[in-house]
Amino acid sequence: MVKETVVVVDPISTGGAVAYEAFTRGYAVIACWCNELTPEFKSHLPDCCVSTNFSFYAEVQEKDSIAATAVAVKKAADPMKIVAVIVGGESGVTLADKLSTELGVRSNGIFPVGDRRNK
Repeated sequence: MVKETVVVVDPISTGGAVAYEAFTRGYAVIACWCNELTPEFKSHLPDCCVSTNFSFYAEVQEKDSIAATAVAVKKAADPMKIVAVIVGGESGVTLADKLSTELGVRSNGIFPVGDRRNK
């Protein structure tokens, strides 16, 4: 039984491959989608995510605040421990930094001079 989860923020394109790799290593994977992404962008998953038995354990849409998003992610993960928040796509960099800090997992932290926009 899976006991730990990894959150991947905007697991599109190569980020989907990161999510798949976490899945193959035995983690439950939660997709956390930032509000910038359109439904079309969310469909940009690599073949490994659509042609295998991979599936997200849960999907969480960004909320009105980081605190509310963290609550939603914790609820989706319950009762598992969240061990990492990883950015999947460039669009998710800021959310991943803030969410990882809020959840108390290893983080790049909050960029002191404004939002960081690259991995």
